[in-house]
Amino acid sequence: DREGSNPLELIGAIVIAPIAAGLIQMSISRAREFLADEGGGEMCRNPLALASALAKIDYYSKHGALPNASNATAHMFIINPMVGIGESLSNL
Repeated sequence: DREGSNPLELIGAIVIAPIAAGLIQMSISRAREFLADEGGGEMCRNPLALASALAKIDYYSKHGALPNASNATAHMFIINPMVGIGESLSNL
C-alpha cells in the first residue's frame, strides 16, 4: 500500500524530527539547570555566597591556573590546575 505515501512527507519528517528533538532536549536541560541553581541556593541558605562561588569558578575557568593549587591535589581536577587553560586543552 505504498501508492498513497508521499516522499516529501518522509523527507520533511527526517528534517524536522532532529530539530524538534534538539529543541526539546535544550529546554529540558535549561529547566534542570534552573532547578539545580534553585536547589543549590536552598541548600547553602546564602544566595550571595553561592553567587560568589560561581563567579570564582567562572573567573578561574577563563584565566587559567588556580592560585592555591598544589601538585598533591592536581589529580582531582579534570584539567591540570598547574597550567593555563589553553595549554592543558591543547594537550587533549
